[in-house]
Amino acid sequence: MQKKMIPGALLVACATVLFTRPTALSETDSTQGFDRAQTLVINLNKKVGSSGFYLLEGLRYCETMDHDILKALRQVQEVERTYAKLRGKPDNRYFELTEVKIDKAISSNASLRDDLRDAYSQLKAQIKDTLVMDEMSAKKGLH
Repeated sequence: MQKKMIPGALLVACATVLFTRPTALSETDSTQGFDRAQTLVINLNKKVGSSGFYLLEGLRYCETMDHDILKALRQVQEVERTYAKLRGKPDNRYFELTEVKIDKAISSNASLRDDLRDAYSQLKAQIKDTLVMDEMSAKKGLH
C-alpha cells in the first residue's frame, strides 16, 4: 500500500513544482515527456491565447477598470460638491442617480473579479487533478 502511494505523492510534488514555476509551463512541449493530450491540458493554464491567459487578462482589466470607475465616482462627487457650493445650495444632490449607477458598476466589477479569480483557481486545480489522474490511470494500465 505504501509503495503505491509513493509514486502518487511524487507525481503530486512534481505537478506542484510545475504549476508554481510560470516559466515551466511556457517551456513545456510534447518532447519533454508529455503526450499530446497532456500538453493540451497543461497549455490551458498560462500559454498565450489559452483559457488561463484570458482569465488572467480579464483580471488585469478588472483591476484597471476598478481604478478608473472609482476615479469617475470621485470626480462626479467633487464636481457636485463644488457646483452646489457655487450655487449656494450645498445640501443639494445633483448627480445622486449617477453616483448610484457608478456604485453599482463598482460592485458589479468586484463580483466579476471574484468570479474570474474563482474560475482561474478552479481551472488550475482541474488541470492538476486531470494530470494526476491521467498518470495514475496510466500506471495502473502498466501493471
